[in-house]
Amino acid sequence: TWRTTVGVLLMTMFGSQWMAAAGSVDIENSALFQKSSSEILSITADASSDLQITTLSFWFRATDVVASGTNATLFSAYTSGKSGNDYMQLLSAGQLNLGFDVDILLRTSATYADGTWYHCVIAVDTTQSTDSNRVKMYVGEVGTQATLVTSFDGTVANNPKYPAQNYNMESWNVSGETLYIGRIASAAESYWDGNVSEFCQVNGSQLTPSDFASGGYPLAQSTVTALASGGGANSFHLDNASDVTTDASTQNNDFTASDPPPTISTDTPTS
Repeated sequence: TWRTTVGVLLMTMFGSQWMAAAGSVDIENSALFQKSSSEILSITADASSDLQITTLSFWFRATDVVASGTNATLFSAYTSGKSGNDYMQLLSAGQLNLGFDVDILLRTSATYADGTWYHCVIAVDTTQSTDSNRVKMYVGEVGTQATLVTSFDGTVANNPKYPAQNYNMESWNVSGETLYIGRIASAAESYWDGNVSEFCQVNGSQLTPSDFASGGYPLAQSTVTALASGGGANSFHLDNASDVTTDASTQNNDFTASDPPPTISTDTPTS
């Protein structure tokens, strides 16, 4: 038919990414972090947070991490006196490394390149009886729906290391502790260099990539905002509609920015 012919022609002319983006939501802005300026976002956790069940979803694109040979932090939290941070980093070798204090470690065997957009979902429910269901990490390049990471770096001891059943987070979401986007929490180092988009936490629910994306592209921002609005007290959705700090959800969990702050960028998963 005429419509089929036109569709095939458009696919040939512009590629599948154009068609997918045209048929889905257009994300206009992201937050751009520059490590040379030590740019970060931060927020202090509320007292009524769920410390066993939560989901974090975000899209990221590194600018100069692997190429520079430096580890870069996507998010972290730290409680004084603990052995380590709750954090996620893109390592200099390209792997993603997720750790909670010294009790949890998931380091991917897959590597992720500078200059490419990826969707990442961290879904936690430590009440689950099966250890691998207690922390799930999903990753996918834009245009490909994020899938569960099941292959881990075998050169690292005890990887993956899952938490004990009913484990409580010791820094992330703990009342009075600070969640940082863009640096390691325990020290002013390992800054993020690149973009972050659609950073969202839904506290109290263990969700999957399909709650945030379809076909490897973001769902409507209103859909993600509704998830955060319906979540626990520490839920939020940074949609970067007008700035980098405002929570679009009804939780009103606005972040604080460094000086200078991360800036609005039009480089997004759908641009």
